[in-house]
Amino acid sequence: MSQPPPVDPPAPPSPASYPGTGYQGSSAPTANPSNVYTWDATPPGRIRTATYGARAAAFVIDTALLSILPVAALVVIRSGGREVRSCGLTAEGDIAVFGQDAATTGLCEYPSGQAIAISAMMLLVGVAVWFGHVAREGSTGTTVGKSRLNIRTVDRNTLQPIGAGRGIGRGLVRGILASATLGVGFLVDHLWPLWDRDQQTLHDKVATAVVVPTADTRAETR
Repeated sequence: MSQPPPVDPPAPPSPASYPGTGYQGSSAPTANPSNVYTWDATPPGRIRTATYGARAAAFVIDTALLSILPVAALVVIRSGGREVRSCGLTAEGDIAVFGQDAATTGLCEYPSGQAIAISAMMLLVGVAVWFGHVAREGSTGTTVGKSRLNIRTVDRNTLQPIGAGRGIGRGLVRGILASATLGVGFLVDHLWPLWDRDQQTLHDKVATAVVVPTADTRAETR
């Protein structure tokens, strides 16, 4: 007895008839074509972005890794070799700094030249690592933290990596917001996705970037 020909799945409904961004379907024959197409909860015209929790967890991981060298440099300065030399003292007995008038002179303990050199080298390497980190995120969309959480930074319009240059610019905007506003801008920047329509931070908006689940960008680039 011959088998019936395979049944092609039905075409997706028009965009106005479903709530998602697009039907995800399969061209494989199925005995129940009506169940081939499903949708996510993303409204039409919107991008399914990574959850705020996933972004926050990835940020914590990346920040912890990037902080290793700066923290080590601070430890070297505070606990490394010391040397004693003459210094100016205020009337209260504190070291006179930033143009303070010295009431007297005395002997003060400072980090040794070797400790300063080692600390400075660690900081320079740390800066180079940071530039490499943001450039790699721009080029590939991923960081160590984002890879662990299965999310990526991509262009809002193409869902492709934004490139090293835009990645560095995006990172510098975040750094400026952190340093130029005594941390207030940094806080606002990282809370912005909670009320933003596209769940972007301010540094995302400058780079026209979004953070999305990795599976979505793989599907886009297949």
